[in-house]
Amino acid sequence: MDSMEQFEAWAISQGLNVSKAKSCGSYEKAETYYAWRVWQASREALVVEIPKGLLLVEEADVIDDIVNQLEKAGIKWK
Repeated sequence: MDSMEQFEAWAISQGLNVSKAKSCGSYEKAETYYAWRVWQASREALVVEIPKGLLLVEEADVIDDIVNQLEKAGIKWK
């Protein structure tokens, strides 16, 4: 589930309308649009630091999977 899908699942659970305008693809309702912007900002502020030694382990596929999941969720890593 990517970041937008996670947001929309949360938004629906909070009673927000996640319908999008056909003309621009943005959320129809201002409160949903602003909640999405805040969601994105919160993800921008979140950075996971992966220990350097961990990046050198032989299980590189595992690290790739971790990095892919972080990126898919909109979370930065270093």
